[in-house]
Amino acid sequence: MKSKMLNILTIILGLIIIIFPILGVASVSAIFGIAFLFMGFFITFSYFNDEHAAMKYMALIIGIILMLFGITLIAVPSLLVAFTTLFVYIAGLILLVIGVIGLFSADTPALKYLSLLNTVLGIFYLILAYFMKDVKLFGILIGIWLALSGILSLLNND
Repeated sequence: MKSKMLNILTIILGLIIIIFPILGVASVSAIFGIAFLFMGFFITFSYFNDEHAAMKYMALIIGIILMLFGITLIAVPSLLVAFTTLFVYIAGLILLVIGVIGLFSADTPALKYLSLLNTVLGIFYLILAYFMKDVKLFGILIGIWLALSGILSLLNND
């Protein structure tokens, strides 16, 4: 039940960000910071559940990096404006790595599709970061990713 509520909340948050991509630099930065903090938290805890040694340590490293990234976004919102393109590159790399790891370790079709989505969006983010000059586009992409991730995770729980 908690997982279903979290997935619904992720979908709603994604739609809100798609509709209102600029909610203010501080609030957008805080939302992204919290999202990265939670992703890092859950990925770090997957360290204890993974049986593959390489995946286990990669989950720990990526989880810690995501948590530090999230804390930085929350503490210093002006970094979002100053380094939007850099954040898109980082988000793209993280999505790509998480997607590739998920493709090899997912055990259900919905998780495979979510991993494929993360991989494709990671590549798209890396390409888009080169051309990106508008924070609105970044917000819309994050919103799309959140909404699709929530929908696929919700389908996985059914």
